[in-house]
Amino acid sequence: MACYFLANIRIDDPGEYEKYLTGVRGLASRFGGRYLAVDQDPVVLEGNWHYSRAVLIEFDSESAFQRSYNSREYQSIIGHRFAAGEARTACWFTGRNRTWTRGSPPAAIF
Repeated sequence: MACYFLANIRIDDPGEYEKYLTGVRGLASRFGGRYLAVDQDPVVLEGNWHYSRAVLIEFDSESAFQRSYNSREYQSIIGHRFAAGEARTACWFTGRNRTWTRGSPPAAIF
């Protein structure tokens, strides 16, 4: 069951964010992660975009993601990202049963 990690990041301190990038390079791939997209200028379809960057990473499984996120290496550098600005992050997992709570999902999902 694949896991997709999405981060929308607003960078207020580029120097601090560069420290984060220096430490994070190559880390996801050591845990089976693959960067699918990194975009500093995404096309906004609805609402307002208040971020500097969007990052989408695919992992082979939820456990691979958890090992990466909770690793000593990642936890030692995540403070640089926190200090650099604001981020909204989320994970999605394939193969899980979901209950839709608002409206119906688009037919294209099925």
